[in-house]
Amino acid sequence: LAIKAASLETMKRIDSVNAIKQKGIDDSTLSAYLAKNNIKATKTAKGTYVEVVEPGTGEVIDSGKAITVDYKGKTLEGKEFDSSYDSSGKSVKPFTFVVGQRGSIEGFSDGIVYFKKGGKGRLFIPSYLAYGSRGAGADIKPNTPLMFDVAVVDVLSKEAYQKKMEEQQKKMQQQMQQMRDAQKQQNGGGQAPPDTNK
Repeated sequence: LAIKAASLETMKRIDSVNAIKQKGIDDSTLSAYLAKNNIKATKTAKGTYVEVVEPGTGEVIDSGKAITVDYKGKTLEGKEFDSSYDSSGKSVKPFTFVVGQRGSIEGFSDGIVYFKKGGKGRLFIPSYLAYGSRGAGADIKPNTPLMFDVAVVDVLSKEAYQKKMEEQQKKMQQQMQQMRDAQKQQNGGGQAPPDTNK
């Protein structure tokens, strides 16, 4: 057991040394990409670069608020790996999450607070604030910095978000009940057959 704990400690130390090294590599990669493409972006304290195209004029985004965004996720090489838009450019699955909680990768929460409702821009996220040394799927290799085009659709307080989720849940329950009622009527009104064993 002591050997296992010691080897676990060694692995953690190696991981943290690698993470520190990766931070430097990611920052150099992102800085070079921004310079090469003449992109003016602000670096957050954690290391995400934020390009604000339109700041937005609505509600301010901060930790604990729920936001809905349209987005396109790409590698720095331009390979799109996820999007809330269909092939015609229409928004079909905007993403809603509570900022600062585990609803998104850390770099997304880190950079999105630079916008308000209606804001548009791009987030350039280092790998250690994205999928890290694990990567994700075929398109996101380990230690890959990412870029997201973002458009903030809505900003809600945590309470308003919870109320909205409760309303959606009630609506779904009502729809399920209507489906069950319709099914009962199709099956002869839902009454049990008479008991002939009396």
